[in-house]
Amino acid sequence: MGIMSDSFLTRIPSLSDAQLRDLLQHPRKYQRRALEAAAAEWRSRGFQVPEGALDEPPAPPRTGFLRDARGPRMDRIRLVTGSILAAGALSALVLHRFAVTTAAPFALEDENSKAYLRQLEMMGGKANLLASQVRQGFASLWQGTTLAYTVFWISVAVAGIFWVVATQTGHGTRD
Repeated sequence: MGIMSDSFLTRIPSLSDAQLRDLLQHPRKYQRRALEAAAAEWRSRGFQVPEGALDEPPAPPRTGFLRDARGPRMDRIRLVTGSILAAGALSALVLHRFAVTTAAPFALEDENSKAYLRQLEMMGGKANLLASQVRQGFASLWQGTTLAYTVFWISVAVAGIFWVVATQTGHGTRD
């Protein structure tokens, strides 16, 4: 309740009749204390407080697919998260089942041979050697049975990120 609400409460007597009427007609926008103070001021000016002006407003309808005014819809979030995981696992199984590991039959020189690695280091130093190994490691993620594991772990990461984002309560946002 801090300084802003107290200053608002002290300003209520200075509001015009139209401003007070608007405040009482839209109770959802204001705190309970402000509504009670506005009703008291409205009565002191000789007016009658409208029926239901101080009643609790009805809960807003559930409108969003994943969240609404009451918070996240956990049943739907679980369904979407499970679907992401199931699709990723199924895709990984299919990829693993049909994966073909082939070696390049006409490769001039093995990229892991001592001679090749020595040439890489001589031409570009340790940075070139490291960059080549990182490139080879990344490229190997997208071939053969390793692709199935890559797809599975990507789907786990996507499902986890979706879960975290979808279940956030929205602290720090303006309502």
